[in-house]
Amino acid sequence: VRASNQVEISTEFLANKTIKWQGAVDRKESLLQSMSDIFERQILKAEQEAFMGTIDVESKKYLSDGEIFADVFNYLLFNGEQVILPENLRPADTAEIAVPYGNNARIPIQRYRDILKVWKVMEDGNAVYILLGEEVQTHVHYAMPVRTMLYDSLNYVAQVEEAGWSYKRKNDRGDIVFEEGQVKIRLSSEEFLSGFRKQDKLMPVITVVVYLGDDNWDGPRSIHEMLEVEDERLLSVVPDYRFHLLAPIDIAEKDFEKFNTDLGFAMKVLKYQNDEEIVDVIMSTEHRTIGRNTAEFLNAAADLKLEYTEAETTEEIDMCKGMEKYTLRIKAEGKAEGKAEGRKEGIDKACLENIRTVMRKANYTVAQAMEFLDIPADDRQRYLSMI
Repeated sequence: VRASNQVEISTEFLANKTIKWQGAVDRKESLLQSMSDIFERQILKAEQEAFMGTIDVESKKYLSDGEIFADVFNYLLFNGEQVILPENLRPADTAEIAVPYGNNARIPIQRYRDILKVWKVMEDGNAVYILLGEEVQTHVHYAMPVRTMLYDSLNYVAQVEEAGWSYKRKNDRGDIVFEEGQVKIRLSSEEFLSGFRKQDKLMPVITVVVYLGDDNWDGPRSIHEMLEVEDERLLSVVPDYRFHLLAPIDIAEKDFEKFNTDLGFAMKVLKYQNDEEIVDVIMSTEHRTIGRNTAEFLNAAADLKLEYTEAETTEEIDMCKGMEKYTLRIKAEGKAEGKAEGRKEGIDKACLENIRTVMRKANYTVAQAMEFLDIPADDRQRYLSMI
């Protein structure tokens, strides 16, 4: 009986141990799976951040170019008229640091603009300076009016503070003076406390937000649009602030020609970047060439994947050939499940259009056109039946 009881106890003990061991194994596997899921999410996040970082870098580099930068403002502010010239622009420090008035703790606010330039304008023979800023957005920012207002305000604060520092000088008698060449100007007590003279003026600040998406900017464009107040009488006494927005979807077809650089074409590509029409948009250019900087910008901002050789990178790049190489490679690689068939039809349509274009332009036969475009031999008979 004792032996039997011992066997039963041992069996029960082992069973309990097995259950606990299995539970520990399950928990370990669950933990490992959770860690694996977290790791995969981190990798995906890192890849997304790297991709967004590439867009950010390429976009800022492209839009910082003097001609492109001027084109943005000339289109938005002057309907395409060449008022702002690249040679009249110079870079400015994009870091804005200021201590807001009434901040007893003296805690500074620091913000970094994407792009900031000083524009020199001549009015009646006198030089006038204007600060022009650009903020690049790949996604809608629903607090953008506040953000741009802060940037502009910091620019104005910095100008006032700079003036104040320049006035804090004393002559031999202890009077507060400001030297303008050989002329000394006495400051009133109000001017000294203000750090700003009655006749001083500030440089205007104009900010443009460049949106790279192909959809509508559905966020507010002004402070008033962010307020809960609807009473027009109240709104009329609340100061408003509105920023300028350049969004591809807002540009009418006829207005793309108002741009003076490749930026107009780039905006058109961005407008249709996720449509099946994108191939038609590019192929309709009839072998238009663009600069390498525009091609790199579009490859990053629109994930266009234009392909070109190393030799082409120092010259103008043919949009049609770059897209042809891409569509042929995509055909070989395929696209994600559920989109492959639609993409195949798009590629076939593009290839057929390319064949017809070469036949028309070069007076080639179908066979010669397909040879020129390096159409795979397995596809030639199929395209021949579709011409």
